[in-house]
Amino acid sequence: MFVGLLPALPGKDVPRGNPQLRELKEERRADLVYEVIDVLRAEGGLRLGLAHFTAGMSACAAGKLWQSALSLFALLPDCHLEPDLILYNATMSSLEKGRQWQRALGLFLEIPNAKLAPDVFSYGAAIGCCEKGEQWQLALALFTALPRTTAPNVISYSSTISALEKASRWELAVSLFNDMPRAKIVPNVVSYSVAINACGTGGQWQLALSHFEAMAQTKVLPNVISFSAAIRASDMAGQWQMALQLFASMPNSSVRADRIIFSAVICACDKGGQWQLALQLFSEMQDAKLPTDATSCNAAISACGMNAQWQPALALFSSMTTLKVAPNLIAYNAAISSCEKAGQWLLALHLLREMASSQVSPDVISYTAGIGACEKAGHWRVAVSVFQSLQQQRLEPTVISYSAIISACQKAGQWQLALHLFSEMPAVGLSPNVISYNATISACERAGRWQLALYLFGVMPRAHISPSTSSFNTALSACGKGQQWLLALRLFNSMPEAHTTPSVVSFNALLDALQDRPMGRAMFLRAREAGLYSCLCIDSPFTLDLHELSYGPTVHAVAWWFMEVLEPILSPTETQTCIIITGWGKTRPSWSATNLQAFVLDLLKQWGLSAAVQKSNRGRVQMDLRQGFLSVYNRPVDCYAAWKAYGKEAVDRDVDDSFAEFTRDVLGRCWGEGDFKVVVEEPGGEMSEGNAEAGLARKEFRVLSAVLGTASPVFEQMVKQGHFLEGTEAQVTITDFSSAAVEAFLLFLHFGSVDGSLATVLELGVLADKYAVGRLHRLCTSTVLDELMPWTACVIFDLADRFHNVDLRNHSLTLILTEPIDSLKQRPCLSPKLVEEIVASDALCIGGDHLQELVTGWDAASTEEDKEVQRLFEAYAAAGARSHRREATGDALFELKERYWGEGRQVAVLLGPRDKDWSHALGEPGFLEALAHNDNFHTYSILIEECWIVWMMPFVSLYLTGFSFNRKILTDEVHFKVFCSQDGQKWHLCLDSSEHSNIEEDENVFCDHRHVKWLKLHVLSGSFYTDFCVSGVVMQPLTPGF
Repeated sequence: MFVGLLPALPGKDVPRGNPQLRELKEERRADLVYEVIDVLRAEGGLRLGLAHFTAGMSACAAGKLWQSALSLFALLPDCHLEPDLILYNATMSSLEKGRQWQRALGLFLEIPNAKLAPDVFSYGAAIGCCEKGEQWQLALALFTALPRTTAPNVISYSSTISALEKASRWELAVSLFNDMPRAKIVPNVVSYSVAINACGTGGQWQLALSHFEAMAQTKVLPNVISFSAAIRASDMAGQWQMALQLFASMPNSSVRADRIIFSAVICACDKGGQWQLALQLFSEMQDAKLPTDATSCNAAISACGMNAQWQPALALFSSMTTLKVAPNLIAYNAAISSCEKAGQWLLALHLLREMASSQVSPDVISYTAGIGACEKAGHWRVAVSVFQSLQQQRLEPTVISYSAIISACQKAGQWQLALHLFSEMPAVGLSPNVISYNATISACERAGRWQLALYLFGVMPRAHISPSTSSFNTALSACGKGQQWLLALRLFNSMPEAHTTPSVVSFNALLDALQDRPMGRAMFLRAREAGLYSCLCIDSPFTLDLHELSYGPTVHAVAWWFMEVLEPILSPTETQTCIIITGWGKTRPSWSATNLQAFVLDLLKQWGLSAAVQKSNRGRVQMDLRQGFLSVYNRPVDCYAAWKAYGKEAVDRDVDDSFAEFTRDVLGRCWGEGDFKVVVEEPGGEMSEGNAEAGLARKEFRVLSAVLGTASPVFEQMVKQGHFLEGTEAQVTITDFSSAAVEAFLLFLHFGSVDGSLATVLELGVLADKYAVGRLHRLCTSTVLDELMPWTACVIFDLADRFHNVDLRNHSLTLILTEPIDSLKQRPCLSPKLVEEIVASDALCIGGDHLQELVTGWDAASTEEDKEVQRLFEAYAAAGARSHRREATGDALFELKERYWGEGRQVAVLLGPRDKDWSHALGEPGFLEALAHNDNFHTYSILIEECWIVWMMPFVSLYLTGFSFNRKILTDEVHFKVFCSQDGQKWHLCLDSSEHSNIEEDENVFCDHRHVKWLKLHVLSGSFYTDFCVSGVVMQPLTPGF
C-alpha cells in the first residue's frame, strides 16, 4: 500500500537524498518511514541502499521516533547491508533525542566492532546522549577520550558543558568553556547559554553576566535561552535589579520573552521584596497572551506575602481558577504565608482547611505557616491545636515549626509549655536553632525565671549556636530582673566577640540592670556615640522624647539633657518651659509594660524639681526652668555615693575597663582639687626654713576626701573618724613610699589607669595592698607579671625584694632558677645578698661550664658590688659537678613517667581514707598508673570528693615551685589543700584553696620553695578533678646507672 510513495526502479539503488523520504520528514510523518522501507524490502521491487536508511534515520530523528530508528537499524542485515559511520551517527542522534543514553552508548561501543573509527560526530552524539541522561561522568570520559586525530567541535564542548552544568559541576563546566578558545573552537549560542547556566548554578552571577556580555564581543546573538540563563543566575543570587535590567534589554536583541523568562523575573522580584514589580510583570505576561503557569502565579503571590501585602496575594490566589491554573501545594503555602506575615490567622486557617477539599494535602510548611499566623495574632491555644493537627497527620515538625509554637507560648506567658516543647526537640531528632533558643529564653525571662533564662543562654555556645543580638538582649534583661548587674556588664562587653552589635534594646536592658550606678552614664554616652538615642531632642532642645527608653536609660537621658543641653542655653533670670515626652497608653512601645511617666515624675521630685503632667496631652511632663537649676547634680562627690557600692562589689577583673571609663568620665574633672591633703616626704631634699630635717623632699596633693574614703577602707577610717589625727587635720603624711608611687596611686583613683616605670608599678602594688585597694593591687601585679620574662627576671627580683612583694619575688626567683641561661645572659642588677640566695639554691638549672661562659660574656664590672656578684657566680661555676642533675618542668609527675617508665622507677600513690569507696576509679583500666604520673589530662580524669591522694617519689626529689590546673577552680565551691614532705612524716602546707580567689585554667599558683619527695592532695569539701600539674625542678642523682 505504500509502494506508490516511491518510484519503481527495479534492480537499481535509489539515489542519495530520495525526495519521497525527505517529504515524509518535511511532513513530519516519520512514523511512516519504517513501514515504507519495510514494505519495499518485503516486496523486493526495489533494491534498498544505505541512502534509503540514512534518509529514514534523519526523518526518525526529526520526529523523535527512536523506536522506529532502532527498527530501521535492525532491518539492515535483512537487506544484506552493513551500516556505515553516517548511519551509526544518525541512529545515535535519534536515540539522543529520545533520551536513550544506554542504547546509544551500546551502539557507540559497537562501532569499532564494525571496523569503523568513531569520528567527532559519533563522539558528539554519544556525549549528547549522556548529557540528556544526566550521566556527567560518562560524558566527560567520552570527551577526554577523543583521539588526538579527532579534534572536538563546538557540539562536543556544548554537550559536555551542559552535562556538567546539570550535575552542578559548575567549576568543571566553566573550566571546559574557558578551554574552547585554546582549542580554537568559537563558542556558539548554545555553549554560552550552558556556561551562563553553570555559573548561575554555582552562585557566580558576576561570572555569568561577564559571559553574557562576552557574547556581543564575539558577535554571538543571544537567544531566549541565553537571556533565561542570565536572568536565572541573577535571580538565584538575589540580584533582582540585574534580572530586570536583562529583561528590559531583550527587545534590543530582538528576543521576545517567553513564559519561562517572565516567571524567572517575577521570582527575582519575589526574592528582592519588590511585590509591586512582580504584580506589574504578572500583568504584562497576561497582556502578552502568554500562558500563565503555576510558577509565575506562585512567585507573584509569594512576593506580595513576603511584604505583608496579604490582600493582593489572596486576590492573585483567587484568580488562579479564572486563569485555568489549579492551585498547587506551593500556591497554597504562599497564600497561607502571606496571611501569616500579616497576622491574618482566620484566613490562614480557612486556606488550610480548604486544601483538603481541593485535593491538595497540606505539608509541614502549610501547618507551620498556620501556626505562625496564630502566634502573631496572639492565639496560642489555636496555635497549639494546629501543631497537634500537624502531628496527627503523621508529618514531622521542623525546627521552624517548633520555633513558631514556642514563640506563641512565649508571647502568651506560657513558659512551662514553651520549655517543654523546647526540651522535646532533641527527642524527635531536631536541634534547636537560634530562634528556638531566643523564644524559650524570652519565655523564661518574661516569667521572671531569670536563672533558667541565663542557663539556656549559656548552653547556646556548647550547642554550637551563635547567640544573636536578640539572644543577648533577652539575657541582659534577665540579668536586670535578677539584679545581676556585673553579669549584665560582662555579657554586654562580650557582644563584639560574638560578632553582634548592640542595639537600642541592648543598651536599654544593660542600663536597666545597672540602675542608677554612675557607670550607666558612661554606657549611655557610649550609646549616643554609636548613633543610638539620637532622637531624644529631635524637635527642640527644650523637649526630651523618651519613647524608645526604659527605666534605666531614662535616668541618664534626663541627666544628660539637663547638664549637656539645657544648662548652657537656659537664661539665668527668665524661666523656660521644658517638656519631657513619656508617652501614654498606645504611644508607648509594645515591648514596654512600664509606667515611665510615674517614674520620671518621681525622679524629678528626688532632684527637687517641680513638674506636672500637661492637661492637653497626658503623655507630656512640663517644667519651668532657669539656669543653675541643677547645681546639686553636678557635684562629682554626690556621684560617689553610688560608686561606693560599685567599688565594693566589683571585684571581678572583667569590669576593670568599665571602671576606668567611669573614673575618667566622672572623677577626672576632680583631679587636683579637694578638701583633703596628701603629703609625701622622702629622702632627697635640702635644708630650708620649712624643712627642718635635712635630706627630705616634700610633695603635696589635693584630693577629695570622698574619693579616698570610697576607694580605700583604710583612708575611710582616717577621714571619717574624729579620733584620727588625719581626719581632724584633713591631711595624711606618707613617708614609706615615693612621691611617684603616691601620685600614680591618686591618678588611678581619678582616671582608672596605671602609668609609670616597672619600679613605680611594683611599688604602687605594695602601696595599694597597704591601703586595701584590691583592684589596683591586682592590676599592678598582673602588669608586672606581664613584663616578667627571663631577661627581666633579675630586675623584678631585685624590686620585689626591695618592696617586700613576696608573690612577685617568688615568681621572679623561680624564673631565674629554671631559665638561667636567658635570665643571666646580661650582668644582673642584683645585690650580693640576692646572688648568694640564687647560688645557694639546689634548684639552679645550669652547669658550671655554661655558667662560666655566661659570666665571661658580661661587660666589665664597674663597681665593687658588681665585682662581688661576679665572684659569687664564678665560685659557683668553679665548684665542679654537683650530686644531682637539675631539670625544670611544669609537669613533674608526667616528666618522671616519660623519663623513667621503662626503667622500673615509678611514682607510687596511696588512696585514702580507708573507708572511701574508690571502686568507680579503680575500675578504670590503668587508673593508678595514670594518676601516679598525672596522665589524666592525656587519658581521663576522675572526680573525687572528701578524700586524699599521696604521691611518693622514692628515686628522685623535687624542688617544688608551684601548681597549675587544667580546669578553672571555683574556690567557693571546692576546698582542698596540698601538703609536701621530705620523709612522709613531717608535712608542710603548700597550698590552701580557701586563701585564693578563683584559680583560672593553666594559671601558675606559686608556693614556698621546698625540696620534697612526698605530695599529698586533701579534698576537704566539694568536688575536685584529678588533672593538675606540679611544677618545679626535678633533682636527679648523678650516680652510675641512674
